[in-house]
Amino acid sequence: MRKALLVFLPLLLLSCARKEDLPVNLNTSAGVVSPNGRYTIGKETFGSRKPVLKRTGNHVCYIKDNKTGNMQKLFGYDRYATVLWSRNGERFLTNNYEGSNISNCYLYYYEGEWKCDDVWQKLKGGGGYDEVFELSHLYIEGQKWEGDNAVVLRVKGHAGEKIKTYEAFFKCKISDGKLAFECLRQRTKR
Repeated sequence: MRKALLVFLPLLLLSCARKEDLPVNLNTSAGVVSPNGRYTIGKETFGSRKPVLKRTGNHVCYIKDNKTGNMQKLFGYDRYATVLWSRNGERFLTNNYEGSNISNCYLYYYEGEWKCDDVWQKLKGGGGYDEVFELSHLYIEGQKWEGDNAVVLRVKGHAGEKIKTYEAFFKCKISDGKLAFECLRQRTKR
């Protein structure tokens, strides 16, 4: 019974979330407008027409300031990506599903221009998770904002030498430009 609760409780909580609290797939969206209406995150897919932004993948994710019309390239990607704004519209996260065996989350904030923190690198550099980062399949996904300065992350993976499967949920707190990770729960099968 307890095992079933551990599996289904996260799914139940996500199913109860408001639509605007869930990541939006950029490939199926015309653009994701910030809650304050100031910005729109979109993508450009390359085909026969000349690209507006420098190409670094089949798609380029960009942010447009709806007030000034200025655009800034965020990243290029080949498969698909999702985006989720914080409720105040001052931060957002993207999940880049880079390959069949990898995904990563990036947290964006504004300081004269949009800058980002690479969750993979920050979590890996935080120590204590070396075996997890040796898995041949590793997925880091931002799932929801808790307030405007904390994100719930799901880290899961499999097919490692020392670890067969791994799943954990972290709360990533953002304070003074630094990320702090708190492990909410984890499950490891060796």
